[in-house]
Amino acid sequence: MLAAIQARQLGRDMHQVLFGTALLTSFLGGMVALLARRGQQATQPGRLTAEEMEIRALRAEVDQLLAARRLPAGEDRGEE
Repeated sequence: MLAAIQARQLGRDMHQVLFGTALLTSFLGGMVALLARRGQQATQPGRLTAEEMEIRALRAEVDQLLAARRLPAGEDRGEE
């Protein structure tokens, strides 16, 4: 009887170990995939995403507006 109880307890413990190992492996696989994707984006410095290109265009537009605002009232602003 005692041997059966010990065998059952050992089976539960082994189940928990296997479940924990599977969980840890899945977590680590996800982290590796995430880091690989980030690394892939970082290794292509010449390629800009659409979002980055839009941000650059908006910054350039803001710079133009600020420069036009700084001109004195009597000077030509390039408008006809």
